[in-house]
Amino acid sequence: MAHGESEDQKLAEAKCRDALNQLDRLGIRVKVDDKTVAKAVEIEKQMDKIGEQGEWTDKIAELEDVDFMVKQVLVHYAKVLSMSDRDFEEYLRSQKDLRDLLRSQTVEAPAP
Repeated sequence: MAHGESEDQKLAEAKCRDALNQLDRLGIRVKVDDKTVAKAVEIEKQMDKIGEQGEWTDKIAELEDVDFMVKQVLVHYAKVLSMSDRDFEEYLRSQKDLRDLLRSQTVEAPAP
């Protein structure tokens, strides 16, 4: 792994760990350990790669009159709409894998 990739991995894991720990503030207690964090980051990276369209991101970034949060949603919509059916199925499997991982580490969750 190149130095830059290692730093990116560490940052992604730190952000993931922070987000998982913050779930407790919502009443969702998740057991946070190195293995869970690394697996969650791996799954999220897989999802990011599926249907990746750099040109969409570049075009959306140039939309100066669009709010940052709207741009994030726009990137997601463009990505999902431009995926092949095969890529979309893979994306859904990855989403399910992430959900299953997080649920397997959930100690206490709010009632549905």
